[in-house]
Amino acid sequence: MKGHLADRVDIFSFEMLAVVGDRFGSHLRGIASLLQLWQVNGNSPGVKGVVYWTWYRSDTWAALHTRRRMFLDESYWEPPAVDSFDQLSYADIANRAMFLLGQCTSFCSTSIDETDNTSSFAEALEARQSTMTKLRDALEQWKRMLPASMTLFIAGRATHKDPSNEGQRDQCLQDISSIHYIYPEAAIGIQIYHACHILLALGSPPWPSHQQGPRSSTFESLATRRLISQSREQILLIANSGTTETFGFVSTQCLYIAGLVTEGVHERRLTLELIEKCQVESGRQTVCIADELRAAWTRSE
Repeated sequence: MKGHLADRVDIFSFEMLAVVGDRFGSHLRGIASLLQLWQVNGNSPGVKGVVYWTWYRSDTWAALHTRRRMFLDESYWEPPAVDSFDQLSYADIANRAMFLLGQCTSFCSTSIDETDNTSSFAEALEARQSTMTKLRDALEQWKRMLPASMTLFIAGRATHKDPSNEGQRDQCLQDISSIHYIYPEAAIGIQIYHACHILLALGSPPWPSHQQGPRSSTFESLATRRLISQSREQILLIANSGTTETFGFVSTQCLYIAGLVTEGVHERRLTLELIEKCQVESGRQTVCIADELRAAWTRSE
């Protein structure tokens, strides 16, 4: 059993970046069935737990790409509730953020019409609003429970040792500063936190008209745009500080989500450059994510 699971680590880590579509979706579904059969979850020790989270990261991207729910969601397993993160490792804390990203991805893949065929539109709208509120509360609780050591960061301007090699690329990257978290688990966790907020903003239902005053709709729109802008900026700032091979793929997912709400030629080019920078640093091919982002921009024009 461990041999089969170990083989899956290599498959997930390297193949999935070059494979998208129905074929890979079927592959992920098959692995999900095996995980259920073997009762593997995020709390499983050793290689089992590694495989679960590697699979989960892969399925998050595939679900986001195909606009479907996660194959294994909270109905299968979710991290147990804790009063604090004091007894958790940094990796466990980051994985809890990853789990929330999967939940937000599933939330955004479901339309109001699909939530409950027996409910009226108003009831479905209220249920969706309630789910979104719970997810936002869970995100804020995750951030609030972070140990002080995971909130330490260094802010500064992006620097490049040899700007002569790729002058155009470096010139673009130097336009923003960077935020470097002391621990890479903190950096990816905060990126995921902001990516989740963007997804929830994109998937949020409209406010019922009877609950709106004359200015509430405009205020909600402005508040949402401000939240999206701040979250997008934080994702880019963290990405510009560099990434590790372990979290490179997840960081590119966050950049992709940030790219979905990025406008302007310069800003979009910067996002693609950061995806490329992440690819170089992690040593993994993420060109499919950049291509998907370009396609999304084309569809929105």
